[in-house]
Amino acid sequence: MRTRSWAVTVGVLVAVTGFTPAVAAQAQGLDVIGQSDLGGEGLNGEVAVLGDTAIVGSGILGGSGVRSSFRGSYQCPTTTVKVVDLSTPSAPQVASEIPVVAGAVASDVALLRVSTPSFTGDLAAVALVRCDARGNFTDRGVRYFDVSDRANPEFLGRYFADENLSLPDDPPCGERSDPPSNNDGFKCASSQDQVALVQRTDGRVLSLSTEPFASNSPFRRAGTTEGFRGDLRVVDITDPTDPVEVGSYPNGDDRFTGFGATAENPRYGQSNNGCRPFDSGYGPGAVPGGDQALLSYFDQGLVTVDLANPAMPSFLGQWSYDRNDRNLEGNAAYVDFARTQGRSLALVGETDWIAPKTSLTIDAPSSVAGSKFACEAMFTLFDPNDEAQIYRQPDSRVPGEIVYVGRGCPADELLADPDGKIAFRDASALPESENPRQTGLTGNCSASDASKGLEVAGARGVIVASVQSSDRARVQTFLGENNQPTVGPLSTPTIGLDIPESTALRDALCPVPTAPETGCGPGGETTNGAMVDEQGEWGGLRVVDVTDPAAPTLRGTYHTPPAQVFPPPDRGVYSVHSAVSSPSGDQAFVAAYAGGVRVVNLASPTLAEAASFVPPDTADPTDSIPPKAHVRGVAAGPDGTIVISDTNSGLYVLKASSQPEPEPPAPPSPPPPGPQPPVPPVPPGPQPPVAPVGPSPSPVSPLPAVVDACGVEGAAGYLYPAKLRVSRSRVLRGDRRLDVLAPITSRARGGVEVTYQGDGRSDTFDAEVTSGDAELDRIRFQESITRGQASLGTGIVTLNYGGDADTRAEEVRLRAASQRAELEVGELSLTGDGLSAQGSVTGRAEGIVRLRYSYLAPDGSPQVHLARATIQDDGDWELADDEVPPQLAQCGGYLSILFTGFFERRIRGEMLAYELDAGQTRRP
Repeated sequence: MRTRSWAVTVGVLVAVTGFTPAVAAQAQGLDVIGQSDLGGEGLNGEVAVLGDTAIVGSGILGGSGVRSSFRGSYQCPTTTVKVVDLSTPSAPQVASEIPVVAGAVASDVALLRVSTPSFTGDLAAVALVRCDARGNFTDRGVRYFDVSDRANPEFLGRYFADENLSLPDDPPCGERSDPPSNNDGFKCASSQDQVALVQRTDGRVLSLSTEPFASNSPFRRAGTTEGFRGDLRVVDITDPTDPVEVGSYPNGDDRFTGFGATAENPRYGQSNNGCRPFDSGYGPGAVPGGDQALLSYFDQGLVTVDLANPAMPSFLGQWSYDRNDRNLEGNAAYVDFARTQGRSLALVGETDWIAPKTSLTIDAPSSVAGSKFACEAMFTLFDPNDEAQIYRQPDSRVPGEIVYVGRGCPADELLADPDGKIAFRDASALPESENPRQTGLTGNCSASDASKGLEVAGARGVIVASVQSSDRARVQTFLGENNQPTVGPLSTPTIGLDIPESTALRDALCPVPTAPETGCGPGGETTNGAMVDEQGEWGGLRVVDVTDPAAPTLRGTYHTPPAQVFPPPDRGVYSVHSAVSSPSGDQAFVAAYAGGVRVVNLASPTLAEAASFVPPDTADPTDSIPPKAHVRGVAAGPDGTIVISDTNSGLYVLKASSQPEPEPPAPPSPPPPGPQPPVPPVPPGPQPPVAPVGPSPSPVSPLPAVVDACGVEGAAGYLYPAKLRVSRSRVLRGDRRLDVLAPITSRARGGVEVTYQGDGRSDTFDAEVTSGDAELDRIRFQESITRGQASLGTGIVTLNYGGDADTRAEEVRLRAASQRAELEVGELSLTGDGLSAQGSVTGRAEGIVRLRYSYLAPDGSPQVHLARATIQDDGDWELADDEVPPQLAQCGGYLSILFTGFFERRIRGEMLAYELDAGQTRRP
């Protein structure tokens, strides 16, 4: 659906299923048509939708390793996956629940309709990840279910990840009553963070799941020759009762060499980007056909993987971040495939929750003066009192004298008094050979406990000297047990500093003592500075063009409007989480935590936002995260809906807002449609980005009811179809003209507004409707274009017929180019509630054929049903039994068939149109 046909509404969401919002929902262009609190227990996870069935994951992950978390009391409670009935979108119902093993969370879910000799039905995949110590001793991996009967999910099988790491005589997982020690063997499947499903053209069904950092481990079980496997696991589930891992990636020499690598120490898994400097596979994306995969790889960016032979996945191409930018966080985490305007796109969501860019500014001495990269601790960034963050302080600064206090654990003797100062401490006890200043230390303490102790001693801020092997500060090292401070709330900001800067600052403040003395040697400097926050960049949506998988290129980046606000307004997370493609491919539905769900126009040069919905702020029943909107899951739902899952408040079914009704028209004719917004200009370049192409409904005023359900021609208020077609749209390069021929109904009155976009400019002009035969008139013109437009040889034509007193409005966008598309239709059928169509285009074309069925609602208002068919390698296309609305199935209507064009081969768009009645099969 085009953006221009959406109204903007701002309203208050009424509680539907027993929850009381703390703050009203906010909506622009999207309406809530159904909601379920999913039982009211919170901790709702990702969502997947297939037909009128949804499945919702459960649980949240802690902050260890690659993940960020809020400071909270999360204790990994036992949860369930919800199977939801969407057959009545206004009243979604939990049909059944799938238990999740204790100590794990259902990190991701996927759905696929499968037909193989072994299984036919709706297949669900549930990826399980450890979330506390209990999870180490329970089977995780991926579980597969038959959810064809929503009320009775049937367990089919499990992928036992890393079963090669167990020896034959190891006890099965769960047989022991006591957790095994680190030296004991046990046959427990490893965690799998994300999962995607795809059925290949050869009929095989693959499950693609990820185990972050698996490829970075050289671990081998004693007595075996098998070592690590890649982060991406390729599992054959053609028979889902017997999942078989057939391949993984990256392996061996395919592994990515990390930051600071040497021949002796390749440092796999390390990067130079941001506060979480990690390289690891995390999000798998299935490409239709199953011969390629997309793999989001944190700071490595996006990797395209060849699955032509699933047993030997291999590198195809990569889009990467700037590896030298220390301030760039990276963290490509989630990915989904989209296909629009003949281009293949990867929608990459970045899991970056860190709003500010943090630094330590040192005034003197000159040996350490300047601004140093720093990382702010998560337990102060997400302080429950919303006051400990540096950006909450005056001017977003915490100034003061900096003093070195040693390790700084509560039981340690401090090397300096931190009262009223900024305390600089070591993250742990260093070997005496490296740091003889403080010897004889035993044990350790969490960073949060140390910060709390220093706060009690009067420190106004804490700096932690990083001792991580990457030489880079890591925000995650600042988390205590269960990802929270273990000694009460904190109000003292804490930051981390990289190793080189830490070493220089320690030596300036506290020179190495003369042996055998301990403490600080003579010559220490008095140092003043400030901990500083400034606007950084929440994680965004990166749209990467993967049409050539060997050379992915960044097409654009989108951030939600709330992510541009600094300081952040509250403890909500305003990063993008993930995105999925709309059914048409022209839009992305973006899950953005406290930013709600956003509809983004993929064809817009600026990735323009078209609509949004933010659920009401709702308290988390488990008291794990702040009482904010927290949209984690999004999927394209049935009948043009969008389905989202909010961690705290549940599941919502959304739809584009209806057109606001105008004032009652003066009889006998309804008023004409209002003016249309201008088409955004296209930036210069060899290929102008295309706005959503293809026919879409233009606003038409509501009409009085016709005399029966299907309407009677000539009755008051009856509107005839425009019957717009496009026979020719080409660029005459030598004559520098745009040449268009478009038949239209002879009932059409007035002119057509034409917009042509090409070579970085957009031109608008009018074209007259001229007489043709008894049924069809013509829109025919040759319009002058610029030298640059002519040289490019292609551009986008928009024909906008605004309608009149007895004719419906219609608009079409397609490509003008020199080569014919040869669009043909073989057979059309509207039988029962299914629309079928087949035909062909030139075998040189790629992309989709769009079908638009125009019909009348019972009240006489024009309606549109949209569908699409994928073009095969030989140019054939087919739509098989697409379910249509009841009114269309009863009455029939007017079917437009559009190929929008293909840029690479300069193939132009063409459009055909036919009347098709209910129950009719015709061969044009």
